[in-house]
Amino acid sequence: MPRFFIKTYGCQMNERDSEQVAHSLMARGYERVGHESEADVVLLNTCSVRDMADQKALGKMGMLGRMAKERPHVVFGFLGCMAQARGAELLKNGLHVDLVVGTQKFHRVADYVEELVAKKRGN
Repeated sequence: MPRFFIKTYGCQMNERDSEQVAHSLMARGYERVGHESEADVVLLNTCSVRDMADQKALGKMGMLGRMAKERPHVVFGFLGCMAQARGAELLKNGLHVDLVVGTQKFHRVADYVEELVAKKRGN
């Protein structure tokens, strides 16, 4: 059973959105874990309005680079209004980002995650 971790930065709306995504993944059999080192899927949900949240999320994804090298099967993604605002730029900036989903596509996160998990596992 794949395991996922979601870290939320920013406003209360982000907290609610993270819970929505978590429920959709759990409904598909994914297990929520308390630390990114235990996860097969690491999602950072962040706000573009609060600059500190934006910077913290980018910094965190940068720090996860070592894990990405050691565990290439792990899916890394940005969610939320920062993802909505920056879009494909986040995929091109040299970070190990596999997934960028803005607020308008939260209902599809579980679909995208399943596709990426299968692809990275070679299924």
